[in-house]
Amino acid sequence: MTRDGTYKREGLAQEMFRKMLCKAVLCSYGTSPRTCFPTREFAALFPELIERWRAYAEVAWGKQATGDTHEVMRRAEAADDQ
Repeated sequence: MTRDGTYKREGLAQEMFRKMLCKAVLCSYGTSPRTCFPTREFAALFPELIERWRAYAEVAWGKQATGDTHEVMRRAEAADDQ
């Protein structure tokens, strides 16, 4: 969020994180749409990474993280097919 309370689509943090993922060959930067797509190998790790994040969140903040692991995988697979 910017100082005036509006949201930007992308800021420096997103751009840097995307470039780090692409440089590590964990993602590839698409041409249309211009976004970061996970590699098949990295996408296969999502369920385990999400479960580890949920366990961490429960310990760190005393509450369970929410979200649908299967929905994340469907989106990753759809992006990989493009």
